[in-house]
Amino acid sequence: TISASSDMNGSINPSGDLTISYGDSVAYSFVPHSGFRVLDVVVDGASAGAPANYTFRDITQDHTIFVSFVSGSATISSIASAGGTIVPPGPVVLAYGADTSWAFVPLPGYHVDSVFYDHAFIGSALSLHLTGDGADHEIIVRFSPTVYHMTLDSVQHGRIDSSGPLASLYGESRSLAFVPDTGYH
Repeated sequence: TISASSDMNGSINPSGDLTISYGDSVAYSFVPHSGFRVLDVVVDGASAGAPANYTFRDITQDHTIFVSFVSGSATISSIASAGGTIVPPGPVVLAYGADTSWAFVPLPGYHVDSVFYDHAFIGSALSLHLTGDGADHEIIVRFSPTVYHMTLDSVQHGRIDSSGPLASLYGESRSLAFVPDTGYH
C-alpha cells in the first residue's frame, strides 16, 4: 500500500491509499494551485526535493508520499545609485512563472555603469528581463557620470588653445581660443 497526500495548496495524483501488487511501479504527479509551486516531496519520511513527479519502482514494501506547496511569489528588490532610476521601482512582487522587465534610466549626463543581480555583475545593459522562480532577488544598478572628450583640430594659419582639460562632464563648459597666425583673422 502507498499512502499519498498533500497539503491544501495543491494535489497529488493519484491520492489516498493505493494497493499495489508486489514488484509493480506507480508514478505520482503534483499539481499546485494557481500561484503555488512544489516546495518539498517527502517519501517515507525523507525529503526527495521538489520534483514535478515521483515514481516508485519495483515495489516490495509499503510507502508514504507527501507533497507540500508554497506560494510562488517572491520579492525583487532594486537599488539605484545617484544618477538614474529603475523602472518599475522596487520592491516588486513577482509570481512564480510570471515575466517582468526592468528598465534602467540614466539622468542626462549619466550612463549605466554596472548591473548586479544577486550581487553578481551581469553587465551594463539598459534593461533586465526576469521570470519568477519563487525566490527573492536583488537588482543593483550603478550609474556614473559620462565624460565627454573633445578633439581639437585646426587648419592652416592658426591654432586652437584650450583653457582646461579636453574632457568634461555633462553641463560643464570649456573656453577655447582661436588664435590666427600673423596676417590672418
